[in-house]
Formats: sequence, structure tokens, C-alpha cells
Amino acid sequence: MRVLIGAVLLSSATFSFFLVLLWARNPRRPKWASDALIGNLYCPLLVSSGIVGIALFVSGLYNFSAYGSTLTDALLAAAILSLTAIGVKAMKVKARLAAYERPAAETKSAAASQDKGTLPDTIGAGSQATG
Repeated sequence: MRVLIGAVLLSSATFSFFLVLLWARNPRRPKWASDALIGNLYCPLLVSSGIVGIALFVSGLYNFSAYGSTLTDALLAAAILSLTAIGVKAMKVKARLAAYERPAAETKSAAASQDKGTLPDTIGAGSQATG
């Protein structure tokens, strides 16, 4: 049973991590993905559930027969972890993060090109006025 509980905790921590990552990088960030909530609520919950999940999973595997675990528990744990991997792949995290970064990079490059065009005029005008 520990293997199964550990797999569920580890799976929920992993899936939640990627959800919070997408929320935090979204240019139109929802209110529940503010920096305060991410740093003070989500991160401690994700880290603690991940650590407890790993500890229970490893402990359950180490003492597999002592805790009354059966082959069904191991197969269910493997299925849960596999479904988590498939779910994270289906979320297309890399593509979404790249899409979130694209508008920010375009905005920065447009601002930089605009700054390059106005900076010499400002410096030249200021030096002529004082000279």
C-alpha cells in the first residue's frame, strides 16, 4: 500500500509542478498564480508531497512483502506513474513555454530597437546645447 500511496503523491506533485510552471510563465497570469501564492503555498506543498511520495515509494519497494503489498499494488503504481508521464507529455510544456516567451522576446527586441534609434539623438542634442 505504501508503494501505491507514494506513487499517487509523487504523481500529483509532478503534475502540479508542471501546472504551476505553466501558470507562472503565462503572460496573462491568473490571480491564483501570483508570486506570493507560488512562493508561499504551491512550492512548499509540491516539495513536501514530492519528498513524502518518494520516501513512501522507496520504503514500500524496499520492504515490499513486509507491508503486505501485492503485485497489484506494484502494477497500479506503475500505471499511475506512466499516466503521469503521458499526461505531462500531453500538456506540451515545452511548446507552451516557447509560445509564452515569444511575445516577451518580441516586445524586448522592439523596445531595444526603439531605444537604439532615440539614444544618439538625445545625447547629441544634449551635448550641443551645453557646448
